[in-house]
Amino acid sequence: MTRHNQSGFTLMEVIVSVSITLLIMVVLFTGLNQAQRRYRGEQLLSEVSDGVRGASELIAQEIAVAGYHGFQTRTVALPVVGSLAAQQVSLGDAGGIFVGQRLLVDVGEFQEDVEVTAVSGNAVTGVFRRIHSTGAVVNTTGPFPTGVLPTSTATILSMFGDFRDDGTLVYVEYRIRGNRLTRTETPVGAGVQNPWDVILDDVIPNPGGTPVFQYGTEVYLGDTYVTQVTVTLTSETSTPDPETGELRNQTVAFSVSPRNVMAAHQLDSLSLGHDFLQNQPPGLPIPPGVQAF
Repeated sequence: MTRHNQSGFTLMEVIVSVSITLLIMVVLFTGLNQAQRRYRGEQLLSEVSDGVRGASELIAQEIAVAGYHGFQTRTVALPVVGSLAAQQVSLGDAGGIFVGQRLLVDVGEFQEDVEVTAVSGNAVTGVFRRIHSTGAVVNTTGPFPTGVLPTSTATILSMFGDFRDDGTLVYVEYRIRGNRLTRTETPVGAGVQNPWDVILDDVIPNPGGTPVFQYGTEVYLGDTYVTQVTVTLTSETSTPDPETGELRNQTVAFSVSPRNVMAAHQLDSLSLGHDFLQNQPPGLPIPPGVQAF
């Protein structure tokens, strides 16, 4: 009988082979785990960055529009006889007109500037010195020189204007509440603010103690105009970075000039007074209401 040679792995060779395979797998899984932790950390930071940028874009857009008076043209409903005494005049629509508002009534030689002293239904009261026919147009002077209110602080930004260009004046307030940035929007003339919404969570103090809101101003004839608003926001991740075990943060800073306030300042300078400026509506800033967390 012929005897065949048989070859195979020794026990030692099997052990070495398995050990090498296990070592390679450990290295691969360790690298994969680190990559996953790094990816999750970058994802957390990206989420924070998106939140800060989104809040920043909204604030910047509204600062730019603050003080805009998008008044919709009205008409005189009944003929007006000119008088030096205050009289009530009916309009086709007096919605949104406020006490103290300056109206530009009629055109040409009949045009005049009338300050409203009372509003009742679709009628306004003021001194109408000239005659006006039915259908005479009623517009308004503008813009508002106090679109960014001087009551704004390092943690509260108070503004008003026709932010949607629909003829409706609203009061908008951004406020830091603990670790949240909130926003509220309320029609001008309301007694208290509408409930606020959170637009950015996990807000932390800015590096170096920089205020959230800072203001650049111009003064003319004793009046102060907020002509620039600088906003600095810092937000951190809600959970630690899986790779470092620490919270990560993102800071965004930007400056915006309110176009309408700038225009009001220029008009004031050119006219040497307030001939073309609109009065601030009463009741601003609107006080906060009660809101449950």
